[in-house]
Amino acid sequence: RIAFEKRGTGPALIIVSGALSARSLYVGEPMLLVEMLSKHFTVYIYDRRGRGESTNEQPYAVQREIEDLESLIDNAGGQAYLYGVSSGGALSLHAIGKLGATKVPKLAIFEPPYGQDKEAFDKQKQGVNERIKNGTPGDAAEFFLSQIGMPAEAIEKMKSSPAWSTFEKIDFTLAYDYQVLGDGAIP
Repeated sequence: RIAFEKRGTGPALIIVSGALSARSLYVGEPMLLVEMLSKHFTVYIYDRRGRGESTNEQPYAVQREIEDLESLIDNAGGQAYLYGVSSGGALSLHAIGKLGATKVPKLAIFEPPYGQDKEAFDKQKQGVNERIKNGTPGDAAEFFLSQIGMPAEAIEKMKSSPAWSTFEKIDFTLAYDYQVLGDGAIP
């Protein structure tokens, strides 16, 4: 089950969010984007597999996330634009490769995290996976945020925010984002 909501009218546009995201976190600036886009599009925001109110069928596979997107596209009438952010951009690239331009006639991506130094990427991936396996909820999120350059003070501030409880619940999905990214090289 993939939880989603839609706003606005016009051609369907699905926002494919990145790591540590869920619909419940669409407040402030992210919601402003949805509101602006909904003046011209029917904007779909959804909880990716294992996040928010969406289910988490195991074992995880990138192909299943593509199938989730295809279901949303079918719900939208069989065709939708994709706007992928960060690892959601990487997933969007996989999706258009499988689904083709008939289902996804236009694609926009913002900062897909490809092209990092291989050693740094592997260190991030290994550290996240170790914390998911052996840590407590939130450990993988904290490690991930520190590795992508977030200052320790900002992480501590986030940990005292209401959003942190969501990060604790979904930080295991960081492993899914790394599967989407593969070896981290530009495809």
